[in-house]
Amino acid sequence: MSCWACVAELDLNKIITDREVPLGNCLSETQLRIDSKNSSANGSGKIILVSNTRKCYILNNKKPGSNEEECSLKFVDTGDIGEVRNGTVYYRGRKDDTVKRFGSKINLQYIENSVMQCSEVKTCSCIWLPKLMLLVLYYSSETIKSHDLSILIKGKLEEKFWPDKIIKVDNLPTTSHGKTSKQILSTMFENDLNIPTIPATHAFLEELTSMLRTTVPIDEIKNKSYQAIGGTSFLAIAMCNKLSHTYPQLGNFILPYLISNNKTIQDIVQLVEKDYSYEEMKSKKRSKKPDFRSKRLAYALSEVLELDRNLVDFQELWKFDTGKCVDASPTLCPYKNKVFVAVCSHSGKIAVIDTESGKLQGQIKLNSRIEASIHCFEGGVRGPCGVVGSYDGTIVCFTIHKCQEIWRTNVRYMIKSKATYIRGVIYIASYDGIVRCVDATNGEIKQTIQVAEQAISADTVLARNGYIMVGTLSGVCAGIDTRTRRVAWRGKLNSPVFARPALYDDDKYVVFAEVNGEVHCRTVEKGIKVWKYEGAKGNIFSSVYVRNLEALTWQFVFGCHDNGVYSITVKNFRSSLHWRTEMTSPVYATPCCLDNTSIIATSTNGKMCVISTDNGTILSEYQFPNETFSSPAVYNDKIFIGCRNDYLYCIKFKSII
Repeated sequence: MSCWACVAELDLNKIITDREVPLGNCLSETQLRIDSKNSSANGSGKIILVSNTRKCYILNNKKPGSNEEECSLKFVDTGDIGEVRNGTVYYRGRKDDTVKRFGSKINLQYIENSVMQCSEVKTCSCIWLPKLMLLVLYYSSETIKSHDLSILIKGKLEEKFWPDKIIKVDNLPTTSHGKTSKQILSTMFENDLNIPTIPATHAFLEELTSMLRTTVPIDEIKNKSYQAIGGTSFLAIAMCNKLSHTYPQLGNFILPYLISNNKTIQDIVQLVEKDYSYEEMKSKKRSKKPDFRSKRLAYALSEVLELDRNLVDFQELWKFDTGKCVDASPTLCPYKNKVFVAVCSHSGKIAVIDTESGKLQGQIKLNSRIEASIHCFEGGVRGPCGVVGSYDGTIVCFTIHKCQEIWRTNVRYMIKSKATYIRGVIYIASYDGIVRCVDATNGEIKQTIQVAEQAISADTVLARNGYIMVGTLSGVCAGIDTRTRRVAWRGKLNSPVFARPALYDDDKYVVFAEVNGEVHCRTVEKGIKVWKYEGAKGNIFSSVYVRNLEALTWQFVFGCHDNGVYSITVKNFRSSLHWRTEMTSPVYATPCCLDNTSIIATSTNGKMCVISTDNGTILSEYQFPNETFSSPAVYNDKIFIGCRNDYLYCIKFKSII
């Protein structure tokens, strides 16, 4: 055993993953420290070994002009990264394990850890070849094939972590210290690069189907564009770069056609057959390195990635000062030939504004903060009306077109939940766990329904069949039958529910997203469990946006505290991750439909992104001046959203492609 070793006593019954194994305590006369000067926000930094008595000899590291090995009496930088958590140090990889791949930072150790979660893999090593710009995974296994491992990786990780090449070996080469030698692996791969054995068009189609994880026959996708079949700029660049090492200039030749989106796959194949010649391109090479890897082209690729994030143009049309932070989501209310937007803020103001002109129609002031959204309903001869509750329990009802108060009442308990309306009765939930049935004409409380013992914060939702869906902070989910005004069913989840329930399939099913990251589906009328998704890696406060893809197939999109926007698909009542897009901060606001191909998602740091519903690609970004918790509302070519700088914004959007 090395005198620099550390020892830790483990309880294997409590250890679930390798990330939970601490480095332990050093042997005598040695100390282990984390470089605090260069540590990151999560407490991680370089691991330094310190000793006042021992000399650390670094083999094969001689000083210039000397035959002696370099040594240190005080400390040695191990090259490892450690994280301090509750006074304990955990190994987090090598300092050179983080590399930049086509504009995205990736950690090789993270990929290796994810692959090792597959029980069929004995050992693996991921290497980055900077000159070739290739990500290669070597692994050893007696059972799993490289193709199957590739499918597993693509189902588990984001596309930026997908290896260009996965190679199975009997054993991984090691250094004299017994560690895997990435230098030998790099040499092995470069020595294996050879001349092509199949036509360029065949290679292109093989890489296309492999990278996009599609099992659909080529004949079914050949008349579609690259982006239409789920391709992204990142995958296009990675694929073209890989092809260029065997087919010089091929990647350079096809990349513009992939990105431009105006050529079908068949068009590109025909262009390659007509205009690309391996022998001709090979003779044009100026050096051993293909021109595709030149700095000039690398810069052009970064420009492509940047352009791909600005496919929608934004313009601020107007903004309205509400007096304090706007956490409530705006509500769109049509009236005759106009559409109004109604919004509340922590100032206690309720404002109704003309969506076209930005002109204030009227406002009402309460003596309490308002975080709930306004519910708009048809008020008979009065026209459309709005109703909302506040922190001190005040409920106010008003006309939309003039914002004139009709009545107000107080229930003495905090209200953050959006109300619902059916057959002349308003149903509104509060922090005492009760849903109150309020007469819409005069504010009289007709009946109370005790749903849970703890608070209700999430918005209530009315299904077409007259059932109201409720989620509570005690984890109770329930359905209320408005015909009997009683709880028809109750269920118990494992954590609080802040997200509004989402209905789908003609309101037959309801989806609850709970804080611990689980998403549950139940039947609306009886609360029968249908399916569950447990793949989110953080807390969920966002509600769920639902989109029908085809018969028995649905898409569910929601934000997460782990900075991600998740898209899951449910086919035949089986859920699976469709894509996950990384945002720049947690996502509390509910994603919203922009058009048939994209959605809007807003993170708490005020960044609003337009995201492709097909593959999660960020198409455009817009930055607000402050934090944003309000969910956007879209009408025609306008987006309405609240901000914590006290303003309600109207943003016009226009596609530039």
